[in-house]
Amino acid sequence: MRYLITSLLFIIFGVSCKSLGHTDIPVINRSTKPIVLVSTGNSEIICNPLYPNNSKYVMDMASEYILNVDSSYSGLFVNGNQTDWESELSGSNPIKIYLYFYDKDTFYNYPCDSIKKNLLYKKKMLLTLDYLNQNNWVISYP
Repeated sequence: MRYLITSLLFIIFGVSCKSLGHTDIPVINRSTKPIVLVSTGNSEIICNPLYPNNSKYVMDMASEYILNVDSSYSGLFVNGNQTDWESELSGSNPIKIYLYFYDKDTFYNYPCDSIKKNLLYKKKMLLTLDYLNQNNWVISYP
């Protein structure tokens, strides 16, 4: 009986405290080429020291998404912390997410050192609540 009451309280509490904010952000590639989106907390490119001679670009502490040419939703940027983006990007200690957009060919054919030195990304942006609110919670490239 105690287990049942505890379980019910947990379910009720969990449901009643569920966030009403955004947990997913669609990404649209409106360009004429496939792109790679890299998201990271770093404001600059940091090459992974475990792969110094790798021809594939390997950014340390980052996630990458391949987005094909498409006018519809071609990718989904998901917050893995199980909270909403409004909470993550605001408050007293907001997280910083930088987005780097690359041509797919550049991303996979140049070593990280060249990409870093020559800033071969097509677009870089800091993800903010203002940007998301102004763009209906959709990230669009270009």
